[in-house]
Amino acid sequence: MKSYLFLQHSCAFFPLPVCFTAVLQTRYALCKLFQAHGICRFYLGTLASVLIFKADYIETVMSNTLTKAPNYALLHSWLGTGLLTSTGPKWKKRRRMLTPAFHFRILDDFVHTINEHSRKMVARISKLREESEWLDVVPLSTSCALGVLLETVMGVSASQEKECCEDYVKAISVLTNEISIRIQSPWLYPDFTFYRTDHGRRYKDSVAAVHAFSTKIIQKRRREMLDERKKASITAAAEPGFPKKRLLTFLDILLHHSLDVDESFTDEDIGEEVDTFMFAGHDTTAMAIAWNCYLIALHPDVQKKVQEELDMVLGEHKTEDISTENLKDLKYLECVVKESQRLCPSVPMIGRTVTKPFTLEIPKYFQTPRCLIQIVFC
Repeated sequence: MKSYLFLQHSCAFFPLPVCFTAVLQTRYALCKLFQAHGICRFYLGTLASVLIFKADYIETVMSNTLTKAPNYALLHSWLGTGLLTSTGPKWKKRRRMLTPAFHFRILDDFVHTINEHSRKMVARISKLREESEWLDVVPLSTSCALGVLLETVMGVSASQEKECCEDYVKAISVLTNEISIRIQSPWLYPDFTFYRTDHGRRYKDSVAAVHAFSTKIIQKRRREMLDERKKASITAAAEPGFPKKRLLTFLDILLHHSLDVDESFTDEDIGEEVDTFMFAGHDTTAMAIAWNCYLIALHPDVQKKVQEELDMVLGEHKTEDISTENLKDLKYLECVVKESQRLCPSVPMIGRTVTKPFTLEIPKYFQTPRCLIQIVFC
Protein backbone atom coordinates (compact mmCIF):
# COMPACT_ATOMS: atom_id res chain seq x y z
CA MET A 1 0.00 0.00 0.00
CA LYS A 2 2.80 2.45 0.91
CA SER A 3 4.48 1.88 -2.45
CA TYR A 4 1.25 2.73 -4.27
CA LEU A 5 0.81 5.92 -2.24
CA PHE A 6 4.44 6.85 -2.94
CA LEU A 7 3.70 6.49 -6.66
CA GLN A 8 0.66 8.71 -6.33
CA HIS A 9 2.60 11.49 -4.55
CA SER A 10 5.29 11.23 -7.24
CA CYS A 11 2.85 11.72 -10.13
CA ALA A 12 3.78 15.36 -10.62
CA PHE A 13 7.31 14.38 -11.69
CA PHE A 14 6.27 11.94 -14.43
CA PRO A 15 4.45 12.21 -17.76
CA LEU A 16 0.68 11.72 -17.79
CA PRO A 17 0.62 7.98 -18.65
CA VAL A 18 2.72 7.17 -15.58
CA CYS A 19 0.56 9.45 -13.44
CA PHE A 20 -2.59 7.77 -14.69
CA THR A 21 -1.16 4.32 -13.99
CA ALA A 22 -0.22 5.33 -10.45
CA VAL A 23 -3.73 6.60 -9.76
CA LEU A 24 -5.22 3.33 -11.00
CA GLN A 25 -2.75 1.33 -8.92
CA THR A 26 -3.64 3.34 -5.82
CA ARG A 27 -7.34 2.80 -6.38
CA TYR A 28 -6.75 -0.89 -6.97
CA ALA A 29 -4.87 -1.14 -3.67
CA LEU A 30 -7.72 0.64 -1.86
CA CYS A 31 -10.22 -1.76 -3.43
CA LYS A 32 -8.21 -4.78 -2.26
CA LEU A 33 -8.11 -3.38 1.29
CA PHE A 34 -11.80 -2.64 1.10
CA GLN A 35 -12.65 -6.17 -0.07
CA ALA A 36 -10.49 -7.76 2.62
CA HIS A 37 -11.55 -5.67 5.62
CA GLY A 38 -14.75 -3.87 4.61
CA ILE A 39 -12.98 -0.60 5.31
CA CYS A 40 -10.20 1.57 3.88
CA ARG A 41 -8.85 5.09 4.33
CA PHE A 42 -7.40 7.80 2.14
CA TYR A 43 -6.88 11.56 2.40
CA LEU A 44 -8.78 14.38 0.70
CA GLY A 45 -6.22 17.12 1.22
CA THR A 46 -5.74 17.13 5.00
CA LEU A 47 -9.04 15.41 5.77
CA ALA A 48 -9.08 11.65 6.25
CA SER A 49 -11.86 9.88 4.36
CA VAL A 50 -12.88 6.41 5.51
CA LEU A 51 -14.91 4.04 3.32
CA ILE A 52 -16.97 1.45 5.17
CA PHE A 53 -19.15 -1.39 3.93
CA LYS A 54 -19.80 -3.89 6.73
CA ALA A 55 -23.19 -3.70 8.42
CA ASP A 56 -21.67 -3.52 11.92
CA TYR A 57 -19.58 -0.49 10.96
CA ILE A 58 -22.55 1.21 9.30
CA GLU A 59 -24.78 0.69 12.34
CA THR A 60 -22.19 2.26 14.63
CA VAL A 61 -21.60 5.25 12.34
CA MET A 62 -25.29 5.96 11.70
CA SER A 63 -25.99 5.80 15.44
CA ASN A 64 -23.27 8.34 16.26
CA THR A 65 -23.04 10.79 13.35
CA LEU A 66 -25.77 13.16 12.19
CA THR A 67 -23.73 15.76 10.33
CA LYS A 68 -23.71 15.14 6.60
CA ALA A 69 -20.60 15.26 4.43
CA PRO A 70 -19.32 18.69 3.27
CA ASN A 71 -20.19 18.05 -0.38
CA TYR A 72 -23.91 18.13 0.50
CA ALA A 73 -23.42 21.88 0.93
CA LEU A 74 -22.84 22.14 -2.83
CA LEU A 75 -26.59 21.55 -3.23
CA HIS A 76 -27.67 24.35 -0.88
CA SER A 77 -27.93 27.00 -3.60
CA TRP A 78 -30.44 24.77 -5.39
CA LEU A 79 -32.20 22.69 -2.70
CA GLY A 80 -31.66 24.88 0.35
CA THR A 81 -31.68 22.84 3.55
CA GLY A 82 -34.51 20.43 2.86
CA LEU A 83 -34.75 16.82 3.96
CA LEU A 84 -31.84 15.68 1.77
CA THR A 85 -29.34 18.33 2.86
CA SER A 86 -30.42 19.33 6.39
CA THR A 87 -29.14 17.81 9.61
CA GLY A 88 -29.92 17.66 13.33
CA PRO A 89 -33.21 19.06 14.73
CA LYS A 90 -34.35 20.51 11.39
CA TRP A 91 -33.93 17.15 9.65
CA LYS A 92 -35.88 15.36 12.41
CA LYS A 93 -38.70 17.91 12.25
CA ARG A 94 -38.95 17.71 8.45
CA ARG A 95 -38.77 13.90 8.48
CA ARG A 96 -41.62 13.72 10.99
CA MET A 97 -43.69 16.15 8.93
CA LEU A 98 -43.12 14.43 5.57
CA THR A 99 -43.62 10.79 6.59
CA PRO A 100 -47.45 10.86 6.13
CA ALA A 101 -46.96 12.06 2.54
CA PHE A 102 -45.71 8.61 1.57
CA HIS A 103 -48.61 6.57 2.92
CA PHE A 104 -49.67 3.83 0.49
CA ARG A 105 -53.21 5.22 0.39
CA ILE A 106 -51.95 8.50 -1.05
CA LEU A 107 -49.66 6.74 -3.53
CA ASP A 108 -52.57 4.53 -4.68
CA ASP A 109 -54.39 7.63 -5.92
CA PHE A 110 -51.70 8.18 -8.55
CA VAL A 111 -51.56 4.66 -10.00
CA HIS A 112 -53.23 5.83 -13.22
CA THR A 113 -50.73 8.69 -13.60
CA ILE A 114 -47.79 6.30 -13.21
CA ASN A 115 -49.33 3.85 -15.70
CA GLU A 116 -49.91 6.63 -18.23
CA HIS A 117 -46.31 7.84 -18.19
CA SER A 118 -44.99 4.28 -18.20
CA ARG A 119 -46.94 3.52 -21.38
CA LYS A 120 -45.46 6.59 -23.04
CA MET A 121 -41.95 5.44 -22.14
CA VAL A 122 -42.59 1.91 -23.46
CA ALA A 123 -43.98 3.37 -26.71
CA ARG A 124 -40.84 5.50 -27.14
CA ILE A 125 -38.61 2.48 -26.47
CA SER A 126 -40.53 0.41 -29.05
CA LYS A 127 -40.16 3.14 -31.66
CA LEU A 128 -36.43 3.63 -31.04
CA ARG A 129 -35.89 -0.13 -31.02
CA GLU A 130 -37.07 -0.24 -34.65
CA GLU A 131 -34.44 2.33 -35.62
CA SER A 132 -31.42 0.87 -33.80
CA GLU A 133 -30.18 -2.35 -32.22
CA TRP A 134 -29.38 -0.54 -28.98
CA LEU A 135 -30.65 2.53 -27.16
CA ASP A 136 -29.84 4.67 -24.13
CA VAL A 137 -32.60 4.07 -21.59
CA VAL A 138 -31.52 6.80 -19.15
CA PRO A 139 -33.04 9.82 -21.01
CA LEU A 140 -36.28 7.87 -21.44
CA SER A 141 -36.51 6.79 -17.79
CA THR A 142 -35.58 10.33 -16.69
CA SER A 143 -38.36 11.84 -18.80
CA CYS A 144 -40.83 9.29 -17.42
CA ALA A 145 -39.83 9.92 -13.80
CA LEU A 146 -40.01 13.71 -14.18
CA GLY A 147 -43.43 13.45 -15.83
CA VAL A 148 -44.76 11.38 -12.93
CA LEU A 149 -43.22 13.67 -10.32
CA LEU A 150 -44.54 16.86 -11.91
CA GLU A 151 -48.06 15.51 -11.43
CA THR A 152 -47.64 13.76 -8.07
CA VAL A 153 -45.43 16.37 -6.39
CA MET A 154 -46.63 19.63 -7.94
CA GLY A 155 -49.97 18.70 -9.50
CA VAL A 156 -48.80 19.97 -12.89
CA SER A 157 -49.60 18.08 -16.08
CA ALA A 158 -46.77 18.20 -18.61
CA SER A 159 -49.28 17.80 -21.46
CA GLN A 160 -51.40 20.76 -20.32
CA GLU A 161 -48.50 23.14 -19.59
CA LYS A 162 -46.12 21.79 -22.18
CA GLU A 163 -43.86 24.81 -22.78
CA CYS A 164 -43.30 25.68 -19.11
CA CYS A 165 -42.73 22.05 -18.16
CA GLU A 166 -40.27 21.49 -21.01
CA ASP A 167 -38.17 24.46 -19.84
CA TYR A 168 -38.31 23.16 -16.27
CA VAL A 169 -37.27 19.64 -17.28
CA LYS A 170 -34.37 21.04 -19.34
CA ALA A 171 -33.22 23.13 -16.37
CA ILE A 172 -33.38 20.08 -14.07
CA SER A 173 -31.29 18.13 -16.58
CA VAL A 174 -28.65 20.88 -16.72
CA LEU A 175 -28.52 21.14 -12.92
CA THR A 176 -28.12 17.39 -12.49
CA ASN A 177 -25.29 17.33 -15.00
CA GLU A 178 -23.48 20.39 -13.62
CA ILE A 179 -23.72 19.32 -9.98
CA SER A 180 -22.33 15.89 -10.93
CA ILE A 181 -19.35 17.57 -12.60
CA ARG A 182 -18.78 19.85 -9.61
CA ILE A 183 -18.88 17.03 -7.05
CA GLN A 184 -16.22 15.15 -9.01
CA SER A 185 -14.02 18.26 -9.41
CA PRO A 186 -12.66 19.51 -6.05
CA TRP A 187 -11.18 22.62 -7.67
CA LEU A 188 -14.78 23.69 -8.46
CA TYR A 189 -15.95 23.44 -4.81
CA PRO A 190 -15.26 27.11 -3.94
CA ASP A 191 -18.11 29.33 -5.20
CA PHE A 192 -15.55 31.94 -6.25
CA THR A 193 -14.07 29.47 -8.75
CA PHE A 194 -17.22 27.63 -9.80
CA TYR A 195 -19.36 30.63 -10.74
CA ARG A 196 -16.59 32.00 -12.96
CA THR A 197 -16.69 28.92 -15.18
CA ASP A 198 -19.18 28.00 -17.90
CA HIS A 199 -20.40 25.21 -15.63
CA GLY A 200 -21.15 27.68 -12.84
CA ARG A 201 -22.93 30.14 -15.11
CA ARG A 202 -25.14 27.40 -16.59
CA TYR A 203 -25.86 26.12 -13.08
CA LYS A 204 -26.80 29.59 -11.79
CA ASP A 205 -29.17 30.28 -14.71
CA SER A 206 -30.83 26.89 -14.30
CA VAL A 207 -31.28 27.33 -10.54
CA ALA A 208 -33.04 30.63 -11.21
CA ALA A 209 -35.34 28.95 -13.76
CA VAL A 210 -36.20 26.04 -11.45
CA HIS A 211 -36.87 28.31 -8.46
CA ALA A 212 -39.05 30.63 -10.56
CA PHE A 213 -41.14 27.68 -11.78
CA SER A 214 -41.61 26.07 -8.35
CA THR A 215 -42.37 29.44 -6.70
CA LYS A 216 -45.04 30.18 -9.32
CA ILE A 217 -46.67 26.78 -8.82
CA ILE A 218 -46.59 27.05 -5.00
CA GLN A 219 -48.12 30.54 -4.95
CA LYS A 220 -50.78 29.54 -7.50
CA ARG A 221 -51.75 26.40 -5.57
CA ARG A 222 -51.88 28.32 -2.26
CA ARG A 223 -54.35 30.80 -3.79
CA GLU A 224 -56.41 27.94 -5.23
CA MET A 225 -56.48 26.14 -1.88
CA LEU A 226 -57.67 29.23 -0.02
CA ASP A 227 -60.39 29.78 -2.64
CA GLU A 228 -61.44 26.12 -2.41
CA ARG A 229 -61.77 26.41 1.36
CA LYS A 230 -63.98 29.48 1.05
CA LYS A 231 -66.19 27.79 -1.55
CA ALA A 232 -66.32 24.58 0.50
CA SER A 233 -67.52 26.44 3.60
CA ILE A 234 -70.25 28.17 1.58
CA THR A 235 -71.28 24.93 -0.13
CA ALA A 236 -71.29 23.02 3.16
CA ALA A 237 -73.64 25.59 4.68
CA ALA A 238 -76.00 25.48 1.69
CA GLU A 239 -75.71 21.78 0.76
CA PRO A 240 -74.57 19.49 3.59
CA GLY A 241 -72.60 16.46 2.37
CA PHE A 242 -69.17 15.42 1.24
CA PRO A 243 -67.76 17.42 -1.70
CA LYS A 244 -65.65 15.60 -4.27
CA LYS A 245 -61.97 15.89 -3.38
CA ARG A 246 -59.13 16.35 -5.84
CA LEU A 247 -56.03 14.14 -5.71
CA LEU A 248 -53.79 15.15 -2.82
CA THR A 249 -50.34 15.96 -4.19
CA PHE A 250 -47.12 16.32 -2.22
CA LEU A 251 -47.41 20.11 -2.56
CA ASP A 252 -50.98 20.01 -1.21
CA ILE A 253 -49.81 18.15 1.89
CA LEU A 254 -47.09 20.75 2.52
CA LEU A 255 -49.55 23.62 2.04
CA HIS A 256 -52.06 21.98 4.40
CA HIS A 257 -49.28 21.78 7.00
CA SER A 258 -48.47 25.46 6.46
CA LEU A 259 -52.12 26.56 6.71
CA ASP A 260 -53.36 24.26 9.48
CA VAL A 261 -50.41 23.16 11.60
CA ASP A 262 -47.39 25.46 11.39
CA GLU A 263 -47.77 28.96 9.95
CA SER A 264 -44.01 29.48 10.26
CA PHE A 265 -43.58 26.87 7.51
CA THR A 266 -43.25 29.37 4.66
CA ASP A 267 -43.42 29.10 0.87
CA GLU A 268 -39.62 29.15 0.87
CA ASP A 269 -39.58 26.08 3.14
CA ILE A 270 -42.13 24.39 0.90
CA GLY A 271 -39.97 25.22 -2.11
CA GLU A 272 -36.98 23.51 -0.48
CA GLU A 273 -38.87 20.25 -0.12
CA VAL A 274 -40.51 20.44 -3.55
CA ASP A 275 -37.14 21.05 -5.24
CA THR A 276 -35.54 18.32 -3.12
CA PHE A 277 -38.07 15.65 -4.06
CA MET A 278 -38.14 16.66 -7.72
CA PHE A 279 -34.35 16.22 -7.87
CA ALA A 280 -33.84 13.22 -5.61
CA GLY A 281 -37.02 11.49 -6.75
CA HIS A 282 -36.42 11.70 -10.49
CA ASP A 283 -32.70 10.89 -10.41
CA THR A 284 -32.94 7.82 -8.19
CA THR A 285 -36.03 6.46 -9.96
CA ALA A 286 -34.58 7.02 -13.44
CA MET A 287 -31.35 5.22 -12.58
CA ALA A 288 -33.23 2.36 -10.90
CA ILE A 289 -35.33 1.84 -14.05
CA ALA A 290 -32.26 2.03 -16.30
CA TRP A 291 -30.25 -0.48 -14.24
CA ASN A 292 -33.20 -2.86 -14.03
CA CYS A 293 -33.66 -2.77 -17.80
CA TYR A 294 -29.96 -3.39 -18.35
CA LEU A 295 -29.62 -6.26 -15.88
CA ILE A 296 -32.81 -7.99 -17.04
CA ALA A 297 -31.60 -7.76 -20.65
CA LEU A 298 -28.21 -9.11 -19.55
CA HIS A 299 -29.82 -12.23 -18.08
CA PRO A 300 -32.25 -13.80 -20.62
CA ASP A 301 -33.22 -16.58 -18.20
CA VAL A 302 -34.35 -14.01 -15.63
CA GLN A 303 -36.11 -12.01 -18.34
CA LYS A 304 -38.06 -15.12 -19.38
CA LYS A 305 -39.24 -15.77 -15.81
CA VAL A 306 -40.29 -12.13 -15.41
CA GLN A 307 -42.28 -12.32 -18.65
CA GLU A 308 -43.95 -15.58 -17.60
CA GLU A 309 -45.00 -14.07 -14.27
CA LEU A 310 -46.38 -10.94 -15.96
CA ASP A 311 -48.39 -13.09 -18.41
CA MET A 312 -49.77 -15.18 -15.55
CA VAL A 313 -50.73 -12.23 -13.31
CA LEU A 314 -52.03 -9.83 -15.96
CA GLY A 315 -53.54 -12.43 -18.28
CA GLU A 316 -55.76 -10.81 -20.92
CA HIS A 317 -55.68 -7.41 -19.20
CA LYS A 318 -52.24 -6.25 -20.35
CA THR A 319 -53.60 -3.01 -21.81
CA GLU A 320 -55.31 -2.02 -18.55
CA ASP A 321 -53.68 -0.15 -15.68
CA ILE A 322 -51.46 -2.28 -13.47
CA SER A 323 -52.95 -1.97 -9.98
CA THR A 324 -51.33 -2.16 -6.57
CA GLU A 325 -53.02 -5.55 -6.17
CA ASN A 326 -51.25 -6.75 -9.33
CA LEU A 327 -47.93 -5.55 -7.92
CA LYS A 328 -48.44 -7.60 -4.76
CA ASP A 329 -48.73 -10.73 -6.94
CA LEU A 330 -45.53 -10.02 -8.90
CA LYS A 331 -43.28 -11.73 -6.35
CA TYR A 332 -40.48 -12.72 -8.71
CA LEU A 333 -40.34 -9.26 -10.31
CA GLU A 334 -40.08 -7.73 -6.85
CA CYS A 335 -37.07 -9.95 -6.12
CA VAL A 336 -35.48 -8.94 -9.43
CA VAL A 337 -35.95 -5.23 -8.72
CA LYS A 338 -34.51 -5.56 -5.21
CA GLU A 339 -31.54 -7.57 -6.47
CA SER A 340 -30.89 -4.95 -9.16
CA GLN A 341 -30.89 -2.26 -6.48
CA ARG A 342 -28.50 -4.33 -4.37
CA LEU A 343 -26.07 -4.76 -7.27
CA CYS A 344 -26.44 -1.25 -8.73
CA PRO A 345 -28.00 1.06 -6.13
CA SER A 346 -29.30 4.43 -7.32
CA VAL A 347 -27.37 6.05 -4.46
CA PRO A 348 -24.23 3.93 -4.06
CA MET A 349 -22.68 6.05 -1.31
CA ILE A 350 -23.61 8.52 1.42
CA GLY A 351 -21.27 10.60 3.58
CA ARG A 352 -21.16 11.59 7.24
CA THR A 353 -18.71 13.87 9.06
CA VAL A 354 -17.40 12.75 12.45
CA THR A 355 -17.87 15.63 14.90
CA LYS A 356 -17.55 13.77 18.22
CA PRO A 357 -15.51 10.75 19.37
CA PHE A 358 -17.01 7.27 19.17
CA THR A 359 -15.61 3.75 19.10
CA LEU A 360 -15.42 1.75 15.90
CA GLU A 361 -13.79 -1.68 16.07
CA ILE A 362 -11.26 -1.29 13.27
CA PRO A 363 -7.48 -1.85 12.88
CA LYS A 364 -5.25 0.66 14.69
CA TYR A 365 -3.85 2.20 11.53
CA PHE A 366 -7.34 3.49 10.67
CA GLN A 367 -7.74 5.50 13.88
CA THR A 368 -8.17 9.22 13.24
CA PRO A 369 -9.54 12.07 15.42
CA ARG A 370 -11.49 13.81 12.65
CA CYS A 371 -12.60 12.29 9.40
CA LEU A 372 -15.22 12.02 6.71
CA ILE A 373 -16.94 8.62 6.61
CA GLN A 374 -18.32 7.39 3.28
CA ILE A 375 -20.85 4.55 3.54
CA VAL A 376 -20.81 2.32 0.46
CA PHE A 377 -23.90 0.29 -0.53
CA CYS A 378 -22.62 -1.59 -3.56
